[in-house]
Amino acid sequence: MTIRFLKLRLREVLFLILMLSIIFYTLGSEYISGNFQYIDDIFTIFFISIAILKCFFKKNREKLNIYDEYLIISGILFLLIGLIGNYISKYQTNINVIFVDILSFLKWFAIYVSGIIIFKTKNANRYFDIAEFFSKFILIIIVLLSTCNIVFEWNIGETSLRYGMPILVTLGSHISLVAAVTCGCISILLVDYKKNKKWVLLGMIIDILTLRVKAIGYVVIIMMCLLFNKNKKKFSLKKLFIYAFIAIIVAQSSISGYFLKENGSRGLALKASFKIASEFFPIGSGFATFGTVASVKSYSKAYSKVGLSSRFGFREGQASWVGDGGWATQIGQFGVIGTILYVCMIYFVYCSVKKRINGNINFLPYVSIFIYMLISSTSEIAFSSNFAILLALALDFIVLKGQFKNEIGTKKE
Repeated sequence: MTIRFLKLRLREVLFLILMLSIIFYTLGSEYISGNFQYIDDIFTIFFISIAILKCFFKKNREKLNIYDEYLIISGILFLLIGLIGNYISKYQTNINVIFVDILSFLKWFAIYVSGIIIFKTKNANRYFDIAEFFSKFILIIIVLLSTCNIVFEWNIGETSLRYGMPILVTLGSHISLVAAVTCGCISILLVDYKKNKKWVLLGMIIDILTLRVKAIGYVVIIMMCLLFNKNKKKFSLKKLFIYAFIAIIVAQSSISGYFLKENGSRGLALKASFKIASEFFPIGSGFATFGTVASVKSYSKAYSKVGLSSRFGFREGQASWVGDGGWATQIGQFGVIGTILYVCMIYFVYCSVKKRINGNINFLPYVSIFIYMLISSTSEIAFSSNFAILLALALDFIVLKGQFKNEIGTKKE
């Protein structure tokens, strides 16, 4: 690891402190203040506000391409559909939790677009170098914290057995956060894979040691991409679908356990979401009504309506399974139209990225983020999770680096 990037400007130091606060929000909530749980929402509001202010200048608006504009329009429509659902269903009337849920569902998209507006392409190399250094630093922290957790029996984070084996890695929080943060680090390090090969391998080992099927599936796909897409700058979506199919085979036992068992949490959530979507066809019941943390902070009427309020994991005050339903949440809260719009928003981000790099650079680092988010979204509300901000910013830095390379290449020609 090089140390030449430690001469940071004040705003860069503050930015990195915020990133660390988001990563270690669980420890912050437990040992410093309960308000740490809102750190990602505060950051989102702050970041979007800066982007909006910058948009008053034409040069910043010109950074947006046609797909960014489609994304913004789709986001506004999605917001309206959710609010109309709230008005019709009356399942959630607490304005505060509705606002928090709005932030949650839009933050991955909003942070990506805001980053495109805020960050300067001419500084892309500096941003990326800092992000690369920070990624290596986080991987070291995971290793050190995990080692101390084992040796000194600190018991911080998730320590329960999984498949009869102990979870060996930690960030002091839910193990899904470790998997997601590591994915962000791997994606950034993949930009210069030859230089960072050992670090990428370390990240993959960490993800495997989380014992999460989604993390293992992600590693399987990335390894196949590295083996079979070697030296090819253009990325084949056809191959990606083949790799995804193989990852599904790897995750088969987990899928059947969660979705096909009669009392599986995700199966129950999925059935309930179809009931809600059917009742409020085609727009769903609205924000903070089903399958989100906000929907149980102010307990939604939806749970009693679909018969989940008496079920273990969904009861008021004991709703540990809420949020495990993945796409069931979108289906229930936003119906057919809202779910289709949400899929379109993800596609517009993908197209926005692809347009910026023009297919002239190794596409794996960009696709890596999408791979993890899509796999993760089958078992949790990934795009509105605490780690969504981190992966959106990782995508921004990778895109800026690729865009800068393209601009330099164009000038040389």
